[in-house]
Amino acid sequence: MGIKDLLSNLKVWPHQKDCVEHCINYLEKFDADDPHAALNRLPTGSGKSGIITIVARGFDGYSNVLVLTPSTLIILQRSR
Repeated sequence: MGIKDLLSNLKVWPHQKDCVEHCINYLEKFDADDPHAALNRLPTGSGKSGIITIVARGFDGYSNVLVLTPSTLIILQRSR
């Protein structure tokens, strides 16, 4: 199941869907020979962990994903 199928089957807030679609567009157009940084910044409680999970688990062609976080609490939450 691709990320677009996954996204259409999940209950997500509109801003989460927009953010996931932004990530999809970025990853589909990414050129390793001409890399540009991407940043999605969302406030506390806006569902960032859900967005990370959808993108990390649902994007075809990527088997490993590295997520950097400044907090061990977030790491513990994501490892469950």
